[in-house]
Amino acid sequence: MREILFPLPPLRGRVRVGGPSRNLAALVLLFSLAAHANEAPEFTATVDRTEIALDEIVQLDISVTLAGRGETGETQLPTFHDFDVVSRSQMEQTSFVFANGTPQLKRTTIFQLALKPRHAGSATIEPAILTWRGQRYQTNAVAITISPPGSGAPRPQSQQQRGRPPGFIDPFAEPDLFGDPFAQAPPAANDVVLRAVVDKPKAYVGEQITLSLYLLSRVDISGVQKLSLPKLDGFWSEEIETPTQLVPETRYLGGLPYRAYLLKRRALFPLKPGALAIDSAEVEVVSGGFGMMFGGQSVRRASAAISVEAQPLPSDGKPASFPPNNVGSWHITLEAEPREVPLGQPVTIKLLAEGRGNARALVLPRLPAIDGIRAYDPTTKDSVRAVHGHIAGKREIDQLVVPEKTGTLTIPSLEIATFDPATHRYELAHTPPIELHVGAGAAPSAELPRAETPAQNILEGGLKPLRYHATLEPKRPPLYRRPFFVPLAATPLALALLTMMWGPLAGLFRSNPDDRRTKQARHRARARLKNAERLSATGERATFIAEVQRTLDEYVETRLGIPERGLTRDALTAALETRGVPTAVSKRLCTLLDTCDQARFAGGDGAPLETTLHDALGVLTALEANAKR
Repeated sequence: MREILFPLPPLRGRVRVGGPSRNLAALVLLFSLAAHANEAPEFTATVDRTEIALDEIVQLDISVTLAGRGETGETQLPTFHDFDVVSRSQMEQTSFVFANGTPQLKRTTIFQLALKPRHAGSATIEPAILTWRGQRYQTNAVAITISPPGSGAPRPQSQQQRGRPPGFIDPFAEPDLFGDPFAQAPPAANDVVLRAVVDKPKAYVGEQITLSLYLLSRVDISGVQKLSLPKLDGFWSEEIETPTQLVPETRYLGGLPYRAYLLKRRALFPLKPGALAIDSAEVEVVSGGFGMMFGGQSVRRASAAISVEAQPLPSDGKPASFPPNNVGSWHITLEAEPREVPLGQPVTIKLLAEGRGNARALVLPRLPAIDGIRAYDPTTKDSVRAVHGHIAGKREIDQLVVPEKTGTLTIPSLEIATFDPATHRYELAHTPPIELHVGAGAAPSAELPRAETPAQNILEGGLKPLRYHATLEPKRPPLYRRPFFVPLAATPLALALLTMMWGPLAGLFRSNPDDRRTKQARHRARARLKNAERLSATGERATFIAEVQRTLDEYVETRLGIPERGLTRDALTAALETRGVPTAVSKRLCTLLDTCDQARFAGGDGAPLETTLHDALGVLTALEANAKR
């Protein structure tokens, strides 16, 4: 760095010292002039290496930093008698700095040149010359040793950072999150190269590996016609990024400028330990011109195969309950809604896992059998998204349960074991237990009158147990639909017929009342099953299930004299056995009732309607046969 001195003129005559403000201003002016005078330019020339082969490229960076607002200089590059300039680029950056308490503007210009030697032996890169404020500055000459072709050493890394002033920001630099596809130069004969890279060569089984496909080109790319992804045997794959447009990014490979295009980025999760191969990908692109109709050329390229090592999960500290797929960072919650319910009211249990990892392979614990609670089959929902290049998501398991007794029932704590690749440790999480408070509700009992209707139940005490149906009827039906209308209108005819058929009617009245109740129950049951058969033909599943359930409820209550609604399955089976019904028939009845409950409250397609109708007819036939004994 050159130092420029500005001599001050001598003081003549008397010097009168003014006030403090004048003295301070004079001192600031003197220091500012001195600082401004000493601000010489920073002018350097660096190369990435001084020994190369005749068939290699040397990278030359010339950096010029000038101080002062609007200051410009004239830079003259070397003449390059021993080299050919393969490529040239220029970058600029402006920054503010403070010197002696005053802000200064600095402008940095970097010239990047790729040079190819013309001959073997000793060569020289001549000095670059800068003219600024009437002064002439120059860099040192650089001596290069050139060996025969094929004898060069590997190119040192971070070559693009050489010759940069402190604090300089490379506009083409980015964090190495997905592997560096520019670490090695492609073959010199190829103008278009497809390169596949992974962010890590080793990973645990179930840990994410990010695969990126880049297209590197020295010519214009008009479009991608076809992209064939590599075979990914042994991996679970999820999409991260697929650009909808080709966005070029300038990169230097072996000193040559390339345009880099990101084509695809996917997350891979190894499924088994050992060496796993990622086969080559293929792409067909149109290069040059403006497409096939305007001078473009279709070329096909393939990437090199990649091998990664999937490490088995460590055995130290592995919990006994650890599933092999639970790899990642997860947060587990358990919820129940509602927590205060009447007897027979369904409750939804929700188990949720959120975090980073392969949510689709996550294994969550199941709800154990709980005394006093009937559980239905759970449903699972998954959602996956990409967050900052990593796959994250959640898995949710919803399960419907129905309390079968009053009091406080406890959903126990659930345990889940996971392995976090970031910490290399196993984690064991527990959900807190949940208490359900089950009230008596308005279930049918001996104290409640049997004439109570479903409409009255809804108005007076909320929903009844599962097999009640709220089919509200008008409070005041028309006169012709009231129960007394038909008997009143038919009374004269009935008296006449009674006179004519007194004998047969007298024998009918002397018959057993149980036989009449049996015939009535059988008649109503068969009529309802006929109606259910018509509903099955129309596909009205909900109405069909309700009709079958009402048939079973009324038959059991009327024919056997058992208040079936509101009883648990065990209580119903015991009551039927006391009336001579075999255990096998009781179990068939309970299974059919559970099927109806499952279809009403747990959702899903369930069994075919024809099968349910056939089972209902078989159960009624078996109950009738055993009742006759």
